[in-house]
Amino acid sequence: MKKIRWGIIAGVCLVFVFYLTVGIVAGWMILDRIEAETTGHASLFQEGWQIALFVADVVFAAAMIGSAAMAIRNKVLAARGKVCAEVAK
Repeated sequence: MKKIRWGIIAGVCLVFVFYLTVGIVAGWMILDRIEAETTGHASLFQEGWQIALFVADVVFAAAMIGSAAMAIRNKVLAARGKVCAEVAK
């Protein structure tokens, strides 16, 4: 698993999380303004595309957290291996 670049995967997931969150908030604000003009109010889960954006946001956030944890784990194990190799000499 050391050959997988977990840091890059975490960074790509972070970009997706950022833009998906911006899309969710912008869509919700636009729909809320439209609903306010017609004496209604908008919800976050009102439309199917909003639900899809939210689910994708949660999935990418979970992938980002997992990838970041694996990247940190690999760095710690690599540092520990270097210390053990120096002690063995």
